[in-house]
Amino acid sequence: MDYGWYRDRLADPTQADRGIGVSVYRLPLLVVPIGGRRRGGYYATEEPTVALAVRAALAREPGFPDLRVRGPEYFDCHTVQWGAPGPPVEDDIACGRFYGYSDAAIADFLGGEALRRAPGTLPLPRTDCVWRTVPCTR
Repeated sequence: MDYGWYRDRLADPTQADRGIGVSVYRLPLLVVPIGGRRRGGYYATEEPTVALAVRAALAREPGFPDLRVRGPEYFDCHTVQWGAPGPPVEDDIACGRFYGYSDAAIADFLGGEALRRAPGTLPLPRTDCVWRTVPCTR
């Protein structure tokens, strides 16, 4: 499970303690609820049936409000999203903060000086506020 990855990157590492392991094809991945700085989250998969099953499972858990599934017309895969809608897609710093990552983790992801740049001037435009660091699960 990627528990340590989240603890190392979240502004509030204890948010990872409230996460839930979602096991698809024997590989558990952590889904982290909203709370504190974290206003939303997502789980990506290539299979629409898996997305629907994950949404149904998370609907029974606290911290996963406004669950929705978005299909490949928005992303490269089916994505279960929860919480508030994300910020403008071209602002990677706002996206990182939206997902509750620490400023240090955001700077590391973007390459150091990114936190000093003005919003909207960052490289690597996104199709939505879903970072490409999480590939679709198979």
